[in-house]
Amino acid sequence: MAEFVINSRTHSALGMSPFELTYGYLPLFNIPVGQRSGIPAVDDHIRILREARQDAGAALHLGKKQQKEGYERGKRKAHQFKVGNFVWLSVEDINLQLSSKKLGDRQLGPYRILEKIGPLDYHLDLPISLDRIHPVFHVDKLYPWKGNAINGEIPTPPEPVYLEDEDERPRYK
Repeated sequence: MAEFVINSRTHSALGMSPFELTYGYLPLFNIPVGQRSGIPAVDDHIRILREARQDAGAALHLGKKQQKEGYERGKRKAHQFKVGNFVWLSVEDINLQLSSKKLGDRQLGPYRILEKIGPLDYHLDLPISLDRIHPVFHVDKLYPWKGNAINGEIPTPPEPVYLEDEDERPRYK
């Protein structure tokens, strides 16, 4: 029965079933489904198969739900920032003029958040030296800046940073 179903199902790449490809026509399968056969042993067997199929479907659904919950539990939650907060900006995708990238800063800033664009995007107040970089960043590129009692809660302005290529690109300020 399973072989018949597999061989008579239309294949996505071929546009026809393997049976039709081999024999040139679709097989006829005219057994009425869902009706009682009148033979008690056959009806009991069909009932048992239906229950087993329902149990298997429920088990697959439960397994899928548990896998999703496990994945969500292991994911890192995104930082929530407010307008006016200071954040560090990752230099991962920014080409800076450095003698050695290995010894350069991993993060720039801290920079003030001017507005929250979407659920995960923030508009930063970048200095003039970074005016060729678009000032909107995803939360994955931002890290919270935590002030301390020694330096005060408001950070000192960051040192100027220079980009690697000086070609004419759009300026965002």
